[in-house]
Amino acid sequence: MFYVYRFLNKDLKVIYIGRTVDIKARMTQHFGKGGHLPKECYESVHRVDFLEFKTKNDMKIKELYYIGKYRPMYNTVDNHAVSFEMNELQDVWVTYSKEDIGKRLFGDSDELSKKQDFITHLKRENQELEKQLRLLKQGVFLELEKSRNQVKTLKKELSFLKQEKEMALESLRDMKQKIVLLNPFKKDSRLVSYERMVDLLVREPDMVGLRVVEGEVTTMLKLSGLEVHALTGLNTSEQHTIVLDSPNQNREMKDAFNPHILRFEEVSEAYTCDHWRPTFKCKPYKKGA
Repeated sequence: MFYVYRFLNKDLKVIYIGRTVDIKARMTQHFGKGGHLPKECYESVHRVDFLEFKTKNDMKIKELYYIGKYRPMYNTVDNHAVSFEMNELQDVWVTYSKEDIGKRLFGDSDELSKKQDFITHLKRENQELEKQLRLLKQGVFLELEKSRNQVKTLKKELSFLKQEKEMALESLRDMKQKIVLLNPFKKDSRLVSYERMVDLLVREPDMVGLRVVEGEVTTMLKLSGLEVHALTGLNTSEQHTIVLDSPNQNREMKDAFNPHILRFEEVSEAYTCDHWRPTFKCKPYKKGA
């Protein structure tokens, strides 16, 4: 619905005319804390009248007409005289005294006060919820930043683990290559006892390879031409001694495998292979000899 309302003082003089689409809400604004008129106006109000209309244009026309007719002192807009009269008999004003307006429009004063208190309570709750929402957003932002930092740390750790994995794979590839080099030696060789090794050294001095023990470390030596190569490591508890001599004493070799008088305190087994052609001369050696 659409409404035109007017305020009258105790002399029943019209002091203000307005329009609204919700008469209860507008009266609440005027006589609550949201009124836009001067305080003196509300204190002068003795009676409130209003008309109902079905269309918005009817409401606007009637408002302008009555403002022009009564020239209310608190209407500062469109307060101009009109040069014609309308049929006012069709207008049925609903009248409320100032004392009754609260009860008839909104209930008694206590009920109105309760409603206003409830509205105030809702506003405070809304403010508190907005505050909590802001704090929640800040907390979410902090947690998100913390998660991002954790992701960065995990990425660094993952990168480090990948590097370690690559190093381990590289070491594994090296071990596989050594195994590949060792396999032909094992395939074309046969394991003999220490006594058999001594016999071989006496009858066939061109030895091919030795498994030599130094302390707890066992090293497989491959004698090929003028070079000696370490192939693998094993453990043994047998204790024997052998010396390797070479006619190529002036040849520069690695210290660890210099064939010029290599002395090993523990030798357990010997390997031979028919297709190798070493030039080293090997003979058994005993401590104190």
